[in-house]
Amino acid sequence: MIIFPVDAKISRVLGILRLLNSNDGEMSIASLVDITKANLDTLMPQINAGHFLGVVEVDGEKIRITKLGRAYYKRDKKAREKVRMNLLKFEPFKTALSLAKKGPFTISMLDDELSSRKITLSSYPETDAKLLQLMLIQWALGTRLLNYDNETNLWSMRQ
Repeated sequence: MIIFPVDAKISRVLGILRLLNSNDGEMSIASLVDITKANLDTLMPQINAGHFLGVVEVDGEKIRITKLGRAYYKRDKKAREKVRMNLLKFEPFKTALSLAKKGPFTISMLDDELSSRKITLSSYPETDAKLLQLMLIQWALGTRLLNYDNETNLWSMRQ
């Protein structure tokens, strides 16, 4: 079981794709740090997320956009679906979809399910529910994996 990078943000991964796309698809990680003015600790979760999703590849000091990454950046429907499916290889999204298939669920239910399987997102498990909420908002909504009802605080399958 692999946990998706907790600090990764979909907008930052898209920003990396935009930069790569406008720089012939490849650049050094050092150049990426310089251009974004971000430190490496902030950038690595974004790079790892992109790698996990198959939209970038890292080869030593170089990062390059993949064919899937170019298509995803251009909002290709099939590429978006492939990235959504790639997201399901990682926790907490795998378990979230499993719960959603049974019916609407709360973050507390997801947190309990992950805890029962000894899956934690941080070294401070008491913060996991908040991290789960942020991750699902960023990625499950951002990739259209799940729906969220703000009034009931329930997550569910997309219709």
